Amino acid sequence: MAQHSHTVELLDKASLWFTTSVTAEDIEHERQQMEAIVHQKLAVHEIEHPTHSGVVCTRVTWKCL
Repeated sequence: MAQHSHTVELLDKASLWFTTSVTAEDIEHERQQMEAIVHQKLAVHEIEHPTHSGVVCTRVTWKCL
């Protein structure tokens, strides 16, 4: 099976919530705010749940479209 790879341009900023109770509406609202700040169209690249100071968080990495 052939694997295809392509380059993705990531935004140099990520969004972080100090909770794992993040809804799709929260992420969409954040996307709209980030687009207004950086003047670029964005999409979710990756959603992770890292731990910061013992708190499980939600981090969204954005890709530029």
